[in-house]
Amino acid sequence: MSAPIRFKIKESEAELKKLLKKSSNFLAPRLRMLLECKKHEETGTSKRALADVIGVDPNSANTWRNKYINGGISNLLSHGKTGFRPSVFTEQDHKAIKDKLHDAKNPVIGFVELQHWIKENLLSLTPKII
Repeated sequence: MSAPIRFKIKESEAELKKLLKKSSNFLAPRLRMLLECKKHEETGTSKRALADVIGVDPNSANTWRNKYINGGISNLLSHGKTGFRPSVFTEQDHKAIKDKLHDAKNPVIGFVELQHWIKENLLSLTPKII
């Protein structure tokens, strides 16, 4: 059985609830975990008890708790997600493709034809992309 960990939470319950209201679905469980820890600040809470209340894996609850202990709220709310990979097309390429797709006199019939057109006309792409 895992032992409860006791630590001091600097933020008030009201501040945490305000952050929870503004947070994304991705970060909300982390803040719910912190609110639960705030309720049991004196006695501490095990990772399994946290996980049961929040509805996440115990290892996630433990990771989030350690992130807060080691770096505070900013560390808890930071994550490594950077979004989508950068486009292989430049802004000029995007404009050229848009113009080709909207060309009424010489339209693109399908996806394969568009691929061939890109390969022939856009020099900024490397051969391995298409």
